[in-house]
Amino acid sequence: MTGINSNQNLAELLAAHGIAVSQDDEFIYTDLPSKAKFKSRITYDIVRDYISSRLDVMVITDNSGTIIESVGDIGVDVEDAINRNFSNFSMSSLHVLLAALGSDAPEIIEQITIEEWMVNGKRWNAYIGNLLPKTNSKSPLDSSRPMQLFNAVKDGIVSLPLSNNLHWFRGYYFQHQNAISNTEFLIDNQIAENTDELFSAISVIPDVDFFSCRIFIILKAV
Repeated sequence: MTGINSNQNLAELLAAHGIAVSQDDEFIYTDLPSKAKFKSRITYDIVRDYISSRLDVMVITDNSGTIIESVGDIGVDVEDAINRNFSNFSMSSLHVLLAALGSDAPEIIEQITIEEWMVNGKRWNAYIGNLLPKTNSKSPLDSSRPMQLFNAVKDGIVSLPLSNNLHWFRGYYFQHQNAISNTEFLIDNQIAENTDELFSAISVIPDVDFFSCRIFIILKAV
């Protein structure tokens, strides 16, 4: 795999969302209330006639620890793959991060859902990103399918003994042909032990070559 520092791409994306940024050799510094600093990296590999790539974004705040979010995609060349990675990140995770880290800009808040959840008797603001499905099906799919992933992830979250003031979660599953072949439920960078059990309620879509869906959520104590 080949690695590329992609801080400049991320800095431009943050600036386009009204975030003031500065950089050194390692980090992007922001004017967010949390004083969050970011860094990002692309890794890619050549697979037959396309580029398979992954974007990793690390966020460090003064008092909330480290958040690492990753998105993958493929492209016809490296530039195309990078553009797809940042597009996926922007659609699924960026606005969640910015809102949870203190931005109240309407153009950011309106891109996500913010709910109040009770988990183990404690109140949390849940910053919920867009469900991001992908498929090569040419037929319209039941719009309720992505909600099965959301429901599974939420069920997993509300069963946890959350202790920090901020927690983040990523849910993902991939169906190839007539079987779900890959699932992921991350809690603060750690893989949940009960992912298979939680995702067992997700039904297989018939006659689809592939279908995937992901969601990113941050919980912040009220």
